[in-house]
Amino acid sequence: VHDKSRQLLCVIPNAAPVPTMGHAASRKLLLDQLGIPTDSWIAGTAAPFTARTRLKDLIWATDQLACFRDDVHLIIFGEGEQEARLRRFLSLTEATPYVHFMGIDPDVLSLIKGVDFYWHSHLREPLPSGLLQAMAGNIPVVSVYGPQTADLIVPQTTGLAANFGARDEFARWTKYLIECRDSAAQLARQGKNHVLTRFSVKQMVDGYVELYG
Repeated sequence: VHDKSRQLLCVIPNAAPVPTMGHAASRKLLLDQLGIPTDSWIAGTAAPFTARTRLKDLIWATDQLACFRDDVHLIIFGEGEQEARLRRFLSLTEATPYVHFMGIDPDVLSLIKGVDFYWHSHLREPLPSGLLQAMAGNIPVVSVYGPQTADLIVPQTTGLAANFGARDEFARWTKYLIECRDSAAQLARQGKNHVLTRFSVKQMVDGYVELYG
């Protein structure tokens, strides 16, 4: 934030809001929309459909998982000029039945809290809102690691870190989360505690009050 009146430059980080709807209720909403079996595993992401958000990496990862599991689905919230290309890329894979384009759903904040894992594939912006919200919602995350996500992802402690562009790591880490449920739950708890402590709504509000008060 730039306060032109006093020529001050202040960085006020995004906040991690506490979810108003629980995971079970959000998951039911999501399953009702998707029409998939209730025992499915669901990964989710929210990002603009541009080349920089590398959503192809996540479709490819879903394709890899489909080679040995038929119960892992990916939902993608967003829109953009790359949608036709993403759909064409998806059609060339075995992941077609398992990837769902959700558009800009008015219930996105409720629906995304119903996923089992959150995938974040790009370094387009610092402290991305979707990643923050997923972690605050006690969802285990797999995220690319870099300067934009380093304040959120303590590798293998608050989230599972993937190398930028390493598509296979999303599939490998998700397989780990499915097979090691206790570790997945611990990771989610640690991630939630981390973001609610460091990126609370109160801290964000206090930052604006201090700047403009």
